[in-house]
Amino acid sequence: MDEYLFSSNQIETVFKKGNIKEVIVFEAGFAEKLNKIGTAHMQILTDASEANSAGMVSNYTLAIVMDYVKKLNINVTTPHADCT
Repeated sequence: MDEYLFSSNQIETVFKKGNIKEVIVFEAGFAEKLNKIGTAHMQILTDASEANSAGMVSNYTLAIVMDYVKKLNINVTTPHADCT
């Protein structure tokens, strides 16, 4: 964790600085929705200036998230992520 962003307008600026490789965007009320209805949305954005690194970073983050979801839903099949 390097810094918190408070607007999507800040994303391009932090990528241009060159020291941020990934931004994770959580929807408003993420924790509450996850606890109350069992679903919440997030978005993984990577700096594509180095495509191989971006792929590795996003895949690593996705693996962590999917492991967490699996632990939350022990008896539920984990959905496939749309990585487009």
